Amino acid sequence: MVPAELPKLVLRDAKPIDSTPRALAVGFDGQFATVSSSKSEWLNIWSRPAPSTSGRTARPWVGVLPGVRAANVTALSVGYFVGVVLLDDGSARAWRYGDQGPVPLEVPLSATQHLVTVSCVRDVVPRVVAVRSNGRAIAWEYALPSWRLVEPAALEREDVVVYAAVLGVGAKQVVAGQYARLALLSDGSVRAWAPGGDPYGQTRLPAEAQGNDIVDVGAGVGHFVALQQDGRLVAWGLNADGQAAVPREQGRGFYSVAVGWYHTLAISNNSSQLVAFGRQGVAAVPAAARRVTKVAAGSHQSVALLLGTYDAPPPPPLVGGLRFPPGFFFG
Repeated sequence: MVPAELPKLVLRDAKPIDSTPRALAVGFDGQFATVSSSKSEWLNIWSRPAPSTSGRTARPWVGVLPGVRAANVTALSVGYFVGVVLLDDGSARAWRYGDQGPVPLEVPLSATQHLVTVSCVRDVVPRVVAVRSNGRAIAWEYALPSWRLVEPAALEREDVVVYAAVLGVGAKQVVAGQYARLALLSDGSVRAWAPGGDPYGQTRLPAEAQGNDIVDVGAGVGHFVALQQDGRLVAWGLNADGQAAVPREQGRGFYSVAVGWYHTLAISNNSSQLVAFGRQGVAAVPAAARRVTKVAAGSHQSVALLLGTYDAPPPPPLVGGLRFPPGFFFG
């Protein structure tokens, strides 16, 4: 449901918004969102020039959802022209990327309370997967071009029940690819399931991902990545572009991972160096973004927050018609 108290959407001008966001998310072709570290700030929603669902190339804009404060956001995800946040009251708020700004979307009644995590599916469909506090997974999507909500009942055979192993343990994070889903449980283990088939073998967990030492997970279109407590990366699934082939010399010592549709990014513990592998061009790290503190990956782009001292001159603040906060790099 769209909250009745949600005020009219507001577009921000091109001035810097926040130089130290605590969360970033990138979706399809130039759409992303940031959660400010300032409690007084809003959730900021960004769009670069890109083809929209209407077929036109939309102008760049920065918008907010008034009523959704940064301090209340506990999870953030952006997918195919759609974004979703989880609030600290257990409810989800969703929006679509319109030509002129963000447009609020209806969410199912089951997504208005008791949620513990949300994630947009890495696929060319505006679908969201979430886990409720009782361990059950729910999913909903929006029919294009009307953006009509498809109720979870229509997806009953796909994402409604997570494997019984999740029940009673509790999932604290869920990520979703085109075919398979991966849940990180509160005991540090992971469980994978595929609603309609598993062409890339993502439900067959490698030995390194079968323990209780996983601290973060990510999903591409057809591959999963898990970060272990000791800083090692584990990747499996679709590997046509090398997105699941962790470089042997760079496979350990990381504290953060971000997974794009066909590429993987990770930040090293010691030097904050950004390492990337996967689809050629998308996984190339620009010189200005070698050392970062946060990173997020989407379909064709990534967003990084630079460390503050640069090995190369900082990037220009105006990118794709948007003036980025100091320290941002969009590539």
